Amino acid sequence: WQFAAKLLAPGNQNNYDRFGYSLAMQNNTVVVGAPEDDSDANPSSYDHGSAYVFVLPPTDLVASDGNFSNRVRLQWSNTGYNNVADGFKVYRNGELIGETALSASIYNDYDAIPGELAQYCLEVFSNNWGSSYRVCDEGYVKPIGRISGEVKSTLQAGVPDIEVCAAGNLYRHALQFNAANNNNVTAALANNLASSDFTIEYWAKLPATGSDRAIVSFGDGNSNIICGLSAAGRPGISFNNNANSVNADTTTFNNGWNHYAFTFNNTSKTAKVYRNGILVKQGTLPAGFNSTATELHIGSYFNQLNFFNGAIDEVRIWNIELDLSTLLENKNRHLKGSEGGLLAYFPFSEGKGGKAANFAFEKGGHASLKGTFWTFDCPPVNYCATTNAAGYYEINNIYFGAEAEFMVKPTKIGHNFNPTSQNRTL
Repeated sequence: WQFAAKLLAPGNQNNYDRFGYSLAMQNNTVVVGAPEDDSDANPSSYDHGSAYVFVLPPTDLVASDGNFSNRVRLQWSNTGYNNVADGFKVYRNGELIGETALSASIYNDYDAIPGELAQYCLEVFSNNWGSSYRVCDEGYVKPIGRISGEVKSTLQAGVPDIEVCAAGNLYRHALQFNAANNNNVTAALANNLASSDFTIEYWAKLPATGSDRAIVSFGDGNSNIICGLSAAGRPGISFNNNANSVNADTTTFNNGWNHYAFTFNNTSKTAKVYRNGILVKQGTLPAGFNSTATELHIGSYFNQLNFFNGAIDEVRIWNIELDLSTLLENKNRHLKGSEGGLLAYFPFSEGKGGKAANFAFEKGGHASLKGTFWTFDCPPVNYCATTNAAGYYEINNIYFGAEAEFMVKPTKIGHNFNPTSQNRTL
């Protein structure tokens, strides 16, 4: 047994009503006796006696994370409420959106905004005694924006292998950190990296050097993976509080956005450091990462020190080692969220609020923001696709919020296009 809560009778606790004199438990219901409780209707009637009923709401509420393109599905256990309650109430971001019968264990929210993280809460209610406290989880509908078309030659033949990218002016954000204010982003991922290959990548903008800066910390304070920049601005990766590390020999300080990627092969114990798609350092470490801890901190060393001073965007964590060609293909592209091996994906597209969604589908582990603020200063990352043999392209999973205009532009070395771009509205 583990202490979970302290039950108190409502109202004044100083009337010696002997609350807790008797106790009965069944399923999700606790009845506590108070034989000397005074009458609420007639305060002069002493020792009227009361029984207080406490009902525990379902503790297994789960909201879907990008599983569906048209709804968020809530699921919970409905057992143990017969003859006690009348149904369940469902809330989205604090607003009541529906009620269900006591027999229900699923609720579908078809009105959720695609690509926006929402907090869902559930309470069990009775027409006699009211409602329980709420249990909550976060979920979202995957972004559903789609732009498709064809790229053809002057002879109207489809042209394959053309990269087509859509760039919008709205809903493009990054997170700004200020080391003096102890800014931090925290999450608890559902999967660990113990004895695994992995890749950690992100875009970062460092305005000045001067001290060590942790950008991604994963694990816990004892056993961890740390990716960041040294006091001289050199990117590197370390295990277990710098017990083993691989650091670049050259400095990054151009006051601009740079893409960093760190890969690790658990078989060969080889770690590689990439900057802007170029391998800048590799080394063999004596051991891999063996902890099952899953704390994720962005912008600090576990919210304790080495706070980052600058901007961070497009944080991605994989349980596979990505090769250079895949890193180059994806570094300037928003991910779909369904890529194999993707454990966490934080594009920081929200632009508001104190939460950031993990858009790796069905992975959970959404992040809480502390002290950071949103900025429109973003790295060159767009929604892209490559034309097939018939010249057809389809760009999916675009987040666009309300109506938004995108500039769609094809590119390929040695090719010219007319027009050079088109505007498309979602």
